[in-house]
Amino acid sequence: MTVLRDFVVVCVVYLVAVYGVSIVLAIVAFFENRSRIHESGAESWETIGRSRFTIPVSVIAPMHNEEMLCVPVVERCSRSSIRVRGDHRHDGSTDSTLEQLREAFDLQPFERFERRVLPSREVYAVYRSRTNERLTVVDKEAGGNKADSLNSGINFAASATSAVSTATRSTNGMHSSRACVSSCATRARVG
Repeated sequence: MTVLRDFVVVCVVYLVAVYGVSIVLAIVAFFENRSRIHESGAESWETIGRSRFTIPVSVIAPMHNEEMLCVPVVERCSRSSIRVRGDHRHDGSTDSTLEQLREAFDLQPFERFERRVLPSREVYAVYRSRTNERLTVVDKEAGGNKADSLNSGINFAASATSAVSTATRSTNGMHSSRACVSSCATRARVG
């Protein structure tokens, strides 16, 4: 009986020690989170985003037959407070994707150098927005997949760092855009 009682006492002591450590860690985490929230409130993310020391990012948004999503996706990317240079790809759509972008952003033909780092299909035209100087739209031959549009996007990217924004249509008909930093490649690594 004494062995069983000693075993129960050891288990209870162990349980109290584990709970005690958990409570101490929760208290430390509470105060640490409070101080981090206070620190982040003191930082001005808009100022940091506009700083000349912040690395600009080219957002590449490949679009093929996305007339319903093209304008909201580009507007969402343009509202970013970081130094975004929008490079949106129109991949030979058969709907009015390009016309929607032309109308919404007052696109005008623009001569721009294409650095052929990655292979892609023929580019028909490059457009620049009159309302948003950061926005460039590339009209190219349909490549059959988004990889070809991404290659073209990287070839025309104004910044050494790129991010990809994909326009998706969910199953319930709602539209969304999600940014995924899937091609954060610098020029040195690409070419």
